[in-house]
Amino acid sequence: MSGRFSDVTASVSNFVPKPHTPYQWSGMKDRDYFRWAHKYLKSKVKLKSVTIKCHDIERSLLEGVLTRGDRRVAPALEEAWRRGARLDAWGEYFEPDLWWRVFDEMGVDVAFVSQRERPTDEVLPWDHVLIKYGRDYLVKESNRAVVQLEAMANAV
Repeated sequence: MSGRFSDVTASVSNFVPKPHTPYQWSGMKDRDYFRWAHKYLKSKVKLKSVTIKCHDIERSLLEGVLTRGDRRVAPALEEAWRRGARLDAWGEYFEPDLWWRVFDEMGVDVAFVSQRERPTDEVLPWDHVLIKYGRDYLVKESNRAVVQLEAMANAV
């Protein structure tokens, strides 16, 4: 024992609601919220031995559009590829402005696709894909998660 604190790194992902999960009806937060949340988390660190690493906001926003979009997003995806979008998981190749420009030019409403709450009775683009537990189970789990979140918020 050297008597010093161990180095700790906390990796934080931005919440991206995914299809076939209880959160598929949830809206994703916007860029400003994620900037605020990252700054807030980092401001709470009081020890030099603790590091907070946050996932790239622009990548998360793109992920939200691609995972929650329907067939209307496909032409924009192809157009981004035609304009050079390649290997976007690698920071040195990712060009978020290219994506946002293409979405804008092709009429993809990013906020509508990724950030809005969806009612549980809305027909979703991926509903035709059968999953093990089904929609009723996901609705029940979604409602349960909301109750738990409300209970945690009231406890604070």
